[in-house]
Amino acid sequence: MVSINTEKVRRYKVMIEEITEKLKARFGKVNLIRLTGGYTNLTFLVEGTNPLLVAKIVHLTNEDTMNEVNCLNLLQGSGVTPIIHDLLDISNVRIVLMDYKNGIHGQCC
Repeated sequence: MVSINTEKVRRYKVMIEEITEKLKARFGKVNLIRLTGGYTNLTFLVEGTNPLLVAKIVHLTNEDTMNEVNCLNLLQGSGVTPIIHDLLDISNVRIVLMDYKNGIHGQCC
């Protein structure tokens, strides 16, 4: 019998492979590097893109995602917030592709 944790890990790996393939089809050779933070999502640096992008991965049921995207679009041009480049829906997740902004996240310890 497969344990629940083993099954979760397997599904996570399949999801990451699917996302990586979708991003490779769009940008060519890329490498996803997991970033820290993100209690309700996963964030990856999409190494190999120009400009350097971050892929924020959220479940489609997360209603706050579009509020965040709309707020970031309103602040576009401020130079402080990342520019949203695209939204991709794959299976049951949404990928928000945005500029990488160097700095530290606000989530501590």
